[in-house]
Amino acid sequence: MATDPRDASLGAGHAAGLVVRPARPRDLDAAARVLVAAFPSEFRLLFGPRQRVGEDVAAHVLHHDYPTRRGVWVACDGERIVGVMLLAAPPQLQSQPPWRLAWHVAWRHVGLWRMPRLALALLLPRYTVQRDEVYVRAIGVLAEERGRGAGTMLLACAETWARDHHKRWLGLHVHRENPGAHRLHQRLGYRERGYRASLITWILLQQRGAYYLRKPISTPVG
Repeated sequence: MATDPRDASLGAGHAAGLVVRPARPRDLDAAARVLVAAFPSEFRLLFGPRQRVGEDVAAHVLHHDYPTRRGVWVACDGERIVGVMLLAAPPQLQSQPPWRLAWHVAWRHVGLWRMPRLALALLLPRYTVQRDEVYVRAIGVLAEERGRGAGTMLLACAETWARDHHKRWLGLHVHRENPGAHRLHQRLGYRERGYRASLITWILLQQRGAYYLRKPISTPVG
């Protein structure tokens, strides 16, 4: 399937030798590997030390939750993908129901005997995206590539997409245990709009809770 021309028309961001652009079909497997590397605790919870299984599952999710690749952006250094961003924005960017995706993942990649591990993911807190919002489901950059501006560039593309699609807000969650990301988003204009404590994430991931941050999308004058 071709990438939505409206996404392609946004162009790519450039800085520090990096290019940010909408994902292409051949990008998704590499993007999955970046997500696993960027969120090791979450994938280790579900799949233990079997990193390759986690990468296969992440690739399955990207291929099936984003069949046209709309909503998947990548930061590249040459041909190497170093960062990934996943967006949700109903009705344009709508993901599958989590239970349906979990069933396919369990059947094709995990095996029913390991379903209890995967079921833990369904217990984690979820967020309902508002219709006037673009929500950043995930944004991850390889550890050795952080500090080059990839995350900032990805968020700038999300803001442009939100503006072009007449959304009012850009929203995301930041874990309490990630103060560096919290400060970065505040510098970029995001403000706290809520805090959600979670016993489940504390027990499973040692994350006490998450702040919901939101940034208004300005409309160009003229």
